[in-house]
Amino acid sequence: MKTIFFDLDGTLTNSKKGIINALKQGFSKIQQPAPADSVLQLFIGPALTDSLKQQVGITDPAIIKTFIAGFHAYYSDKGWAENEVYPGIMTLLKTLKAADYQLAIATAKPESFAKRISAHFGFDAYLAELAAATDDEITRTQKADVLAYGMTQLNLTNPEDVAMVGDRNSDIHGGQVNATKTVGVLYGFGSETELTQAGADILVPTVAELQQVLLDWRF
Repeated sequence: MKTIFFDLDGTLTNSKKGIINALKQGFSKIQQPAPADSVLQLFIGPALTDSLKQQVGITDPAIIKTFIAGFHAYYSDKGWAENEVYPGIMTLLKTLKAADYQLAIATAKPESFAKRISAHFGFDAYLAELAAATDDEITRTQKADVLAYGMTQLNLTNPEDVAMVGDRNSDIHGGQVNATKTVGVLYGFGSETELTQAGADILVPTVAELQQVLLDWRF
């Protein structure tokens, strides 16, 4: 049986509005001005602690903790629902499950948020596993670790029969670390350059093409 792990933000759902608003609340909490939305968009996908370090140079653990508290307060209240499923995704999941693919999510989003979103949009009906970051966003945050956890939960021992699908280089890297196949989607938040440089096995521009690539399993 083939198993497909999907990233959540930028792959299954367009979560830009809610995450950017939550990020702005985080910056307000640490009394720093938020960068432009074009920079904030780069936060979507990777672990929040990594994005703070890479995009704005924040490394102090105490400041990061305060930022995350502000982010979580907004996201838990409003941000998680400022989100929408990409057109065609529900058909994709239904089609793949009917074709006997085992489907799962691997996300760097905290587990409690990921579970809430998955249930809200009806993803749960199609999933064998939902692997996510720990809620403290410290213990298990890297996509490679999240994917490894998900594979362990499903007792997967042949990575050639596993694909990681995502829109950021962290998704591709996570798949590579775990020796899975990797698919980069171009309709999310990562650029073609980013995904090409990351070394994705194949890039797809649309959900419809993603469905065909996964059904063919030729990548």
